[in-house]
Amino acid sequence: MKTIGNIARLPLWQQRELFLDWVDRAECASIRVDPAIFYPPNRKGAPGFDRINAAKKICHMCTVSEQCLAVALKQDEQYGIWGGLTASERRRLP
Repeated sequence: MKTIGNIARLPLWQQRELFLDWVDRAECASIRVDPAIFYPPNRKGAPGFDRINAAKKICHMCTVSEQCLAVALKQDEQYGIWGGLTASERRRLP
C-alpha cells in the first residue's frame, strides 16, 4: 500500500486520482446509513458517543479506511469521523 510520503511525490493529478478512487469502495457509501453519524454534535456535555461509536464500527469494517484517514490528514479535516478517528484523535497523531 502506498504511504502518504510516497503519494506526495506523485504528480498532483495522480494524487487526486488515488485519493478519490477509494470513495466508491467506502463502507459508508455502500450501505444505507445517515451521513450525520460521521458528524456528531459538537457541544458541551455528551458529544454524541452513540453516533461516534456507530461511525467507528462502520469504519472498522471498511476496506479503505486507511485511504480515508490519509485524505483527512492531508486536508487537515477539522470535523467528523474519517478513517475511524474523530477530529481530536487525528490531532493527537504524530
